[in-house]
Order: sequence, then structure tokens, then C-alpha cells
Amino acid sequence: MSMDVAISFLMGLVVAGAGAALLLLAAWFRWGRSTAARRWARRIHIDQAANYAAVEALALAWTPMIAQTLLLAAPAIPLVALLGRGSEAASTVIGVLVIVELVLWMAMLLLTVYRWILPLWMYPAWLRETRRAEVEHLKAQRGRRR
Repeated sequence: MSMDVAISFLMGLVVAGAGAALLLLAAWFRWGRSTAARRWARRIHIDQAANYAAVEALALAWTPMIAQTLLLAAPAIPLVALLGRGSEAASTVIGVLVIVELVLWMAMLLLTVYRWILPLWMYPAWLRETRRAEVEHLKAQRGRRR
């Protein structure tokens, strides 16, 4: 095994470790019961909210997406080193991975950017009913303005 392949395996392990750590952080955000684990959740009513749900999007959408990207990149790094840079197989694998990730990231952007409340399926069960009530409240407010 050449030094390049050994270094790429080590880099793949580091990237996989970072992805796993972020995945554990995302799980802690979603299922943790402590105040620290739920710090990302907006505690004030939607009428008093001064900004979009950026912290909620970071905890519920972006952290798992970054973890997934790192976990997908981790095996690709040594795979490209094994197959050889510039080879057709390596280029195909990397091209497919990049396209899949770009599509997923664009979908996540469309779902989370500039929103007061994220899609309800993103919320953990303990917060979903609160956000559902806020959605209904916003719909009722819009109906009164018309």
C-alpha cells in the first residue's frame, strides 16, 4: 500500500469521525431531555419572534445534513485513492456522490431558509404540537388580514 493510499484512509477515518460526532450531536438535539439539549428550540410565541427559525434549522436540518455529507465523503476519499485519481471509475463515483449531495442540499435549503416555522415533520415529537398550533395561529392571522 502506498503512502497516498494510507494517508487517504486516515483522512477518511477523520472525516468519518467528524461525521459521526455531528450525527450524535444531531441525535442529542432531537432526543435529549436536558435544557442544554433543547436550547435551540424557540421558547417565545411566534408573535414575539424577531427572526426566522435559523437556530432550529441549524439543529434539526443542517447538523444532520453536514453529518451525512461527511459520512458520505469518508469512504469516497480512500476509494478515489484506491481507484486512482482521474480514472473513469473514480470520476463516476465522485460525480454521482456530488450530484446526490447537491440535490439533497438544494432540497434542504428550500425547506429551511427564510421560514418562521420549519416543516412540521422536522420537529421532534415533543415540539411538534406546539409548532402545529403556531402554524394554525399564523393561518388564522393571515385569514383576518384579507
